[in-house]
Amino acid sequence: MKPSTGKPELLVEAIQVAMSELRFRSKSEEQHTLNLKVWANACQKYPLWAVQKAADWWSKGARSGDELGHFLTDVRLAIGHNVLKRQALMQRLLSQS
Repeated sequence: MKPSTGKPELLVEAIQVAMSELRFRSKSEEQHTLNLKVWANACQKYPLWAVQKAADWWSKGARSGDELGHFLTDVRLAIGHNVLKRQALMQRLLSQS
């Protein structure tokens, strides 16, 4: 599971899907653009597929809230329980071999 930093355009696209409803609540286009950058920066360490899955939930209305914290919780939920920790442990074990 690679972080999303390798494909920033796909990351931004996924977040735009999640924020599509929030765009109408933004006070201005500049504020929406700034929010998009903040959300993309916060999601960079997570796998792209998890961000896309959470964005899909949000776009379908399956999730509620309009805060970054709520979205990151859904990204972590999409990843699963301790998946990233288990992956790091496996990589350490494989590198010791």
